[in-house]
Amino acid sequence: MFTKKSMFSDIPCAIEIECTDTSMPNRLDLKHELLKDNQFPCISWNVGENLVKDIKTFAVVVQDIDLPLPFAALHGCFFNISEQKRSFTQDDVEAIRKNASSVNYIKNILGTVYDGPRPLLDHGDHRYVYQVIGLKSTLDVPSEAKFEQFENSFLEHIVAYGTWTGAYKRDFYFQNNSKDYS
Repeated sequence: MFTKKSMFSDIPCAIEIECTDTSMPNRLDLKHELLKDNQFPCISWNVGENLVKDIKTFAVVVQDIDLPLPFAALHGCFFNISEQKRSFTQDDVEAIRKNASSVNYIKNILGTVYDGPRPLLDHGDHRYVYQVIGLKSTLDVPSEAKFEQFENSFLEHIVAYGTWTGAYKRDFYFQNNSKDYS
């Protein structure tokens, strides 16, 4: 997970994040799944007054930390988000996809702007970690860059961070025997 790396060791976890469009706390819904509506969950955050003056921009990084790979799978990486903004939603992702946003992004593991959860079938819960990072300045990283280049650009810019984790699983029975998922 990105915010567990050593560059965050002395950084306060001082950004409070909540998700406002899930039916159960800390669980993603079917509408968020890649193979369904592929909606980005509505996340919002609060920053302590003592940190607001130091934060000039935000980044949002989304990772599946339970995929059986030697790294956390990147689902979305957005940066140079306005310091005034306190939420990120499906509308923001759509604006980025249509090139109607000043927010930058790094392509995810599937080569797209964002993909919702799609854990392996019958693999149990996967945890999707939505990480909001407050930065001292904007990042000069092109969207064509790899995540590692984005990662390396962070070193001197981190002010604070926070995480929200939503679990999701795909069960064979549930996927094939339920008519209404809402």
